[in-house]
Amino acid sequence: MPLDPDKYRRSEIDWRRLNAYARRVARETSKPTDVRDVTKRGRRPKHERKSRFFGLSSTSHTVIELYDETEHIKTDYWVLDRRYRSETTLHQRGPVGFDRLIETDYIEYCLASDGALFRHSWEELQAWKPLGPGKAPINDHHTHPISARQSLSEQDVMLFDYWPQVSSSKDGNVRYEANYAFHPGLRLRYHEKGVGLSKSLGQLLK
Repeated sequence: MPLDPDKYRRSEIDWRRLNAYARRVARETSKPTDVRDVTKRGRRPKHERKSRFFGLSSTSHTVIELYDETEHIKTDYWVLDRRYRSETTLHQRGPVGFDRLIETDYIEYCLASDGALFRHSWEELQAWKPLGPGKAPINDHHTHPISARQSLSEQDVMLFDYWPQVSSSKDGNVRYEANYAFHPGLRLRYHEKGVGLSKSLGQLLK
């Protein structure tokens, strides 16, 4: 039976029922065990000493050094869906040149172990840097959190009611790709708002 877009638009999310079901799923599902590597950028002082006058004297000063630190974080949530927006740049020349650079922003829609529904976002950076003729490029890989946890909005819930679809475009040596937002080409999947998210929660019980 064809889905009626007008009927869907007139429907409302039953937040009370949805949140109660989320709490039940969290209680009855084995606790999450995933571990995520997150790279955080920090700043620290670094003392530098410079020699002058043929090494007979020297000066020292302090500069601020940027550094990356990777943490292994055990998650306390289940990922129900993940959407993304990526930008791929090819063959950038110069002092910090690379063969390929991929910058991706992810939005994850999650169920916390206490039954709360939320979303958060994080960034992944991958750069393939050339080492020289005949040598394989090195892969520089970092992940950084972008936002703290936020409660799901009506539009967040509605994303689960449509089939995801990837849109892409290209501008010179830069390619863009995304499946994170509504656009006119999306096809309706369920007849009422909130059904898609309920079904995603139900998958955790199987």
